[in-house]
Amino acid sequence: MTALAPPLQTDITDPSAVYAFQQSCTIAMVAGVVPIALLFYGLGILRLRYTDRVVRKFRDAAPGTKSKFIHKFEDAREVEICARCCRK
Repeated sequence: MTALAPPLQTDITDPSAVYAFQQSCTIAMVAGVVPIALLFYGLGILRLRYTDRVVRKFRDAAPGTKSKFIHKFEDAREVEICARCCRK
């Protein structure tokens, strides 16, 4: 965070000025971390719901239906995640 900050305009020999700078950096970091954490929490929930929807397609499919007619997977990772969720 301090690498992105503009050059110090405070006297680094003054402990109160250094403390104020450290406090403002901490507040800026906390103010940025919390919204980002909430954003990624929400994205994780959306991804889980998507995977659950795909798994439900396979569970509700008629027996004997080929998997390529149920859902088209984008990559092997998505197949693996859904296969692990189907094992429950």
